[in-house]
Amino acid sequence: MESSLPTRAQGRCIHCLNLTEVTEADHVFPASWYPSSTPGAVQRWTAPSCPKCSRELGQLEKDLLVRLVLSTDPKSQAAAGLAARVFRSLGLDVDGLQEKEKTIRAGLRAKIRSEFIPSAEAAELPGKIPGLGPPDGTFRSTGAIPIPWAGLSIIAEKIARGCEYKYKNRQRLVMPPYGIRTLVRESDFVPEPFASACKVSTSAQAAKSGVCSSPKTSTQCGTLFRFGMP
Repeated sequence: MESSLPTRAQGRCIHCLNLTEVTEADHVFPASWYPSSTPGAVQRWTAPSCPKCSRELGQLEKDLLVRLVLSTDPKSQAAAGLAARVFRSLGLDVDGLQEKEKTIRAGLRAKIRSEFIPSAEAAELPGKIPGLGPPDGTFRSTGAIPIPWAGLSIIAEKIARGCEYKYKNRQRLVMPPYGIRTLVRESDFVPEPFASACKVSTSAQAAKSGVCSSPKTSTQCGTLFRFGMP
């Protein structure tokens, strides 16, 4: 990732780069993604965002959190507290909700359930994300959940833009002709057959449009840790 020459963000959104009368403190790393095991001394960086980008990115972060956490070991220290947070967002293990809120959460739960991919079908699909899902041979999973590559790419760019802004308090923006590319490289960390799912998105706009080098693998998969979700 390369940034522009030093450019101070004064009333400018670091994401869309538009000047805005109102800026919001957007968390560089999504606030809802911090596990409960996060040390109190960890700095939770924020960077200026316009309300529109903050709202749209926030919704995407919530959607990805559900998908990623359903594919993550809930007993992992690195994910402490996240499973409970996601289940509450789906209306599970939570009491005292008003009827309107119950309906909203039930709709989200139904949407996620409708996207579950059966094990037999998921086994034939490329794009399984290394590190997600139970280790091979531990138990038979009931399936997988799609994790859109475009969403991962957009949030990765958001984090990169925020880090560039906050690093050494330089307040630098990533502006044309420079940009950010999000990619999964062939490496020891991405073993075959997953290397065939490598993709590159050259801009947030391309990611939003679902443009990638291999349209057939535009969705990654996370094997479910949780099953029997009501």
